[in-house]
Amino acid sequence: QLGNARLGDQRLEMARLYLLGKMWAINEIVSNGYSDPPLFTVKRGRTVILDFRNHSAWPHPMHLHGHHFKVLEHSRDREVTGKWLDTVLLGPEESAKVAFVADNPGDWLFHCHILGHARAGMMAVIRVSGNSQRNAEQTQSLDQFGDRHFHAADRARVIAGARQRQRFAV
Repeated sequence: QLGNARLGDQRLEMARLYLLGKMWAINEIVSNGYSDPPLFTVKRGRTVILDFRNHSAWPHPMHLHGHHFKVLEHSRDREVTGKWLDTVLLGPEESAKVAFVADNPGDWLFHCHILGHARAGMMAVIRVSGNSQRNAEQTQSLDQFGDRHFHAADRARVIAGARQRQRFAV
């Protein structure tokens, strides 16, 4: 159970966050709006793999602006595996893995599509930096993910809900 989370530059107990109307977090970070620093930054042209974990009792349709992702795995809904989406629904205690090529530079909102959850802290910004050297290793086709050929991928773990841990590694 999440006992505290970071809001801005402060780590606050959940009771205090509840009083502020902030009941949700992504990776133990409660969003304070659109001025938060990015959850992570990735160079344009890189492949990103996001691991989602919902450790709450509520569903969370997680939505990424500016990109479409390929669903690589879903713990319950096998029908979405292999589909191109911009939102993936995570039920209580479900997980999913998605991948996208960060080919659209800018700051992109990533949030729970239940807007009350987003306003209460479950949103973040993913930054895609400008130009990068694009080579064959960095721009592998997402169609190859079925064969597990994603050696140059950036990996991010996004854990949504009441219990989270920060996990992002390049």
